[in-house]
Amino acid sequence: MPKLFRTMLPDPSGAKPKLGSATFAPGLGVRVAPDPCPDVFPDANGNVGPVNPARGMSVAPMVEALPARLIPRRLQNRFRKAQGDDNQIVWSLGEGPFVGGPVAESLIMRVTSSKHGVVEPESKMQLDEFQKRLADTQSLWRKDEQ
Repeated sequence: MPKLFRTMLPDPSGAKPKLGSATFAPGLGVRVAPDPCPDVFPDANGNVGPVNPARGMSVAPMVEALPARLIPRRLQNRFRKAQGDDNQIVWSLGEGPFVGGPVAESLIMRVTSSKHGVVEPESKMQLDEFQKRLADTQSLWRKDEQ
């Protein structure tokens, strides 16, 4: 499984990422309309799936590849460009090289550039099922701000 980085708010325990996602409250999930910045666009039947260009939950190959607005300011001593909300945490999942492939059951990561990828359904599925599959990875994410 590729090593993926993502900035998310913690759940109430502080030990795992928060489930769900919104533009100003990133978590483990994808945004859909009416969010102003949707990650996926379900079809008329409520399905999402691999499309071109790739659409899904954004991830990066390393902390440095995250946009400055997503790296918590408290990390400026290590990441000078950090401008993000200090309530957010940088999490990682996996250990392998940043190449496309399986992430979890029915989920794949597709590389969109050297600094970005998306986790998307392996095949077409209902949006609720996709969100559930992403949520099922919650215990696999680790705080990783090095």
